[in-house]
Amino acid sequence: MSTNIRVKVDGLDAALKMLSSATIEEGFRRGLLSSSQRAVQVLTTATKRKKAVGVTGHLAATWRGDVSAVAGGLGELRLTNPQPYAAVIEYGRRKGSFPPLEPLMLWVRRVLRPKARKGARKKRGALLSPKDRAIRQVAFAVGSAIKKRGTPARNIMGDSLPKIASVVGREVADEIIAVAKRRGEAK
Repeated sequence: MSTNIRVKVDGLDAALKMLSSATIEEGFRRGLLSSSQRAVQVLTTATKRKKAVGVTGHLAATWRGDVSAVAGGLGELRLTNPQPYAAVIEYGRRKGSFPPLEPLMLWVRRVLRPKARKGARKKRGALLSPKDRAIRQVAFAVGSAIKKRGTPARNIMGDSLPKIASVVGREVADEIIAVAKRRGEAK
């Protein structure tokens, strides 16, 4: 799951007229780099606040902010979470269809940690060990409940975007001013 952030910086038009393009580009790049870390902090806090953190905390711990160059010498901030269930947590899931079993099995393995039946052994020719069979059975039961009820959307990123946009705008503006002062273009 990823989201691109486009930010309007108040007063940037006036700065463009007064400052060199190199100053603005460097300040914008520096502002995006510093704000990417702050944006990740906002998302991590929001994930915890919305109680979307399970036992492992993988969802909150894996938010990433990457800055890349785009046309015109400026940049783009991309916020991502590589967890396979991140989009489901963000947007929810409608009832009616069975969810993919692999992400559920991963979750069951990390969070519920079911044990194999006592005395169970791997049968000759069986593809799964007793523990993996237990994980699959629990994941199937959870998947059946999700199929029946669905899951609610948590809107972690969606609700955090106004705060992130404010942080990014402030950081970019501050960095442009700092670069301009360092180069002697502003006081």
